[in-house]
Order: sequence, then structure tokens, then C-alpha cells
Amino acid sequence: MTPQQRARAARRTSEPEESPAPLGGWNTRDPFEAMDPKDAIILDNWFPDFAGLTSRNGSVTFATGLDATAPVQTLAILRASSINQFLGAAGGKIFNISAGGAVGASLGSGFTSDIWQTVHFNSHLFWVNGSDPAQVYDGTTLAATGFTGANMSTMSGVGAFNNRLYFWTGTDPSFWYGPVLGIAGALSNFPLSMVTREGGNLIAVEVLSYDGGTGIDDYTCFFMTSGEVLMYQGTDPSNPNNWALVGRYMIPTPVAQRAITRYGGDVYIITANDHQQLSKLFISLKLGETAPRTKIAGAAKAAYAAGKNLPGWQALYYGAGTRMIYNIPNPDGTFSQHVYNTSTQAWCRFRGMPAYCWGVYNDQLYFGAAKGVVVQADIGSNDRGTPILTQGQQAWQTFGTPLIKRVTAVRPVVQSNGIAMFNMGLGFDYQLSGMQFPEATVGFNNALIWGAGNWGPPRVWGGGAGVTDPRWHIGGGQGAAIGLSVAANASVATTWIRTDLLLEPGNAL
Repeated sequence: MTPQQRARAARRTSEPEESPAPLGGWNTRDPFEAMDPKDAIILDNWFPDFAGLTSRNGSVTFATGLDATAPVQTLAILRASSINQFLGAAGGKIFNISAGGAVGASLGSGFTSDIWQTVHFNSHLFWVNGSDPAQVYDGTTLAATGFTGANMSTMSGVGAFNNRLYFWTGTDPSFWYGPVLGIAGALSNFPLSMVTREGGNLIAVEVLSYDGGTGIDDYTCFFMTSGEVLMYQGTDPSNPNNWALVGRYMIPTPVAQRAITRYGGDVYIITANDHQQLSKLFISLKLGETAPRTKIAGAAKAAYAAGKNLPGWQALYYGAGTRMIYNIPNPDGTFSQHVYNTSTQAWCRFRGMPAYCWGVYNDQLYFGAAKGVVVQADIGSNDRGTPILTQGQQAWQTFGTPLIKRVTAVRPVVQSNGIAMFNMGLGFDYQLSGMQFPEATVGFNNALIWGAGNWGPPRVWGGGAGVTDPRWHIGGGQGAAIGLSVAANASVATTWIRTDLLLEPGNAL
């Protein structure tokens, strides 16, 4: 080396940099160069929470034998006095699955659809599916309802509002409502065709409250297939002095009846272009502003475009897990979940849980699966014996300078509660090809290739609770922007704490 080369080499020393785990969550909305460094471009089966970025919990088989030839497509709960029952539907039958294990005889059979909408009202559980006679269950007997004045076999939606039952077909712009506290009797019709300006059929009904609870200031919202929402205030549709139209809004159409749920006093909806929060939508529309977009608006819109006509869409609030779950049916027959942490407001995506429907029973999370199986989720650290593959790529980072820099060493700080395996990767200057995780081929014994280098077989560490891998690994490659990836394939709880790097500064060329 010449004296000049030796002088330059002496000046080029590696500097330590620390990159926290992407606790900001999954982001498919913002451009790469504008993304917060704490966000993630990919975040599969990593759950961002106050405790850190942890691998999601696993799942175990809860109940079997509903119907070995059909998936479980409805889960429902009846709570009344001493009655606390968990129910499921599959293969044209409805079962009491409260005890788990192999279920016994069905409560009813011969139904043409397993996609039921249910509501608990006045110590009874009401069921409608749009093709069979509406059913009512009292904890012992499942039978056709005693309502008159409408064809109950055509009702595909049911809800309890203002101390009454409401029914709708989904194929016309009307709803039917029962007497106060009535579980049978004559239904009255309320046509919305004379009120709606955009037309369409009634697809869903929910209650919005601005005080976070349920009271006289609640608004009953009627969602039309045209995207129009009609907001009424009052409690008696038959009394014009106690029932008035107070708002009319245009929003993206809900993708399905189950794609709406309540959390607090608000309504959360899966729509054609995002997972929307109704109160925020209304506020922006009143102010003439653009509707707010979630951080995963891009992924939500793509999911709708790919599977808008598929069954399985559902929005569910799971309080014990502090999360909102949006079930996404995929064109290949699989399911994924867009998950929103209601405490940190961070998003992620779950994979590996083939959920046709979801339910919460005794504060535990469950989903209906194929072959008449009901699965308990958010328990253990593997999916019915299969390790959970976590995949994460952080936002591209320049570490404070647009100059080229070389990674000389890297250390993902990953903690586990036992023996686990992980792999890591580096990418440079927004080149995504080396950052992808081929989910179908990654396993315990597969190597992952990132960018220009092969990081070799997965690292093995652990052996006890709370063990952190302290090892540095030789780096490689250079660029102005650096992308960091960590994947774990483990059957134990795993936490991604941060990533440490040694960077050698370069120049702009």
C-alpha cells in the first residue's frame, strides 16, 4: 500500500450503531424514504407490544368431530344466568362445544349454510343465515323463532339495538324490528328506500356512541351496499318523535356482514380500501378532510382486491390480547390476520392460523378450522406441534447520513425461553429481492440468503428461560440505505430486542 492508501485505511474505522426492534409495527402506507425507522416493511407473526417485539403465541386443538368433511364457519356464545355455552356450526349442524374434546350430538341439523349471524338478546341466542328458518336457542333447545310478519328464512343479518331485535335480508333496503324486549311476535318493517340517496341494500347495522358506552346519545347506523351510511337517533322506529335521521355519509362499502365490530363506543370496519374506524371517518367527512389511512392501508386494499368475494372476512375485538383481529381470506385457500394492538396502535400480520371464523369464549380466543375442528389460539408457543415462523424486515435506514457505508459486523439481539433457531439478513439500497422470506421453504435446516451473502444455517441458541444471544457475525455488503431482517423458526417464545451493527463510513460514490 502507498502511504496515501495506508492513511485512508487508518481513518476508516467502524462505528457502532443500534437499531431498536420495529415496535412501530407493520407499515404498507408510507414510501420507504419517509418511513419511521421503528416501522417494519414485513412483520409476520411478530407482535409489537410494550414488552417488546415478541413471537405470537401458538394454538392447540380444542374441539373435534363437528363434521369431518366441513369447516367450522360460525362460533357463538350464550351467557344467561347460570348458562355459559360455546357453540359452533359445521356441516349443516350446530353443536354445543363448551366442554371441548370430541363433541356429542348436534343441537340441530339439516341446515343449508354454516355461515350464521348471531346475537344474544334477552337470555336467548338468535341465529340467521339467509337461507334457513331463523333459529333461537335458550341453552337447551334450538328451534325456529316465533316471529311473524316477515319471511324469516331470508334474514341474513340480526342485531340487538334499543332493546329490540332488528333483522335484515342483505338483498333489499329495509329492516324489520320486533317489540321491546320481545323474543317472538309480530315484526314491523322500516323501508330505507325512501331515505337513501345512493340506493343499495342494507348490509349491516351497528351502534355508534361518542361517549364510549351505550346510552341515549347513541346513533344507530345503517350500512348500505352503495357505501351510504344512514345515522338515526332515537329508540323507536315507529314513533317519529323518537326516531330521526341525523346524518348521511358516504364511506367505502363494508366487505361483509361480519367485517364490522365494536370496541368501546366505536365501530371498526373492513372496507374496500382500509380497515376504518367509523368515528374518525365521520369527523373527517364533517370537516371536509381526506379520510385517515391506517399504516397498513396498502395491504388492506390489496387483500380486498384479491379476495373480496371470498367467505371468511371478519373483524373481532379480543380484549385479553389487547388487539383487534381482521380475518383475511386469501385466494389460495389460506387465511391470514391483520392485527392491531389497541394499546400501542401498532400493526402486524399473523400467518399459519387457518381460521374460517373467530370467537372469544371465557376471555380465550378461538377459531374454526377445516374438518370440523375448533382451535384455541393465543396459547403455547407452537401451532399444534408446528413451529411458528416469524418474519420481519425493518424500514430502510440511512443512520443519519446518505453516504455509502459498509457493514462490518451485525448482531441481532434475540432472546428466547429455550432452544430456538433464527436467521438474519442485510439488504442495501432498497433491493427487496434478497430480503424476502420464502415461507413455504424455510425450515429448521434451511439457510436463508440475504443480499449478496449467504448467512449460513440458522443460529441455535437458548437452553434456559430468558437467554439472549450475544454473538456478533461478520457482515458484508455496502450501501447508503440498509435493511435489517430477522426470522425465527421456534417452538419457544422469542423476543427481538434490537439489532447492533458496526458500520464503516464511506463516501457518496
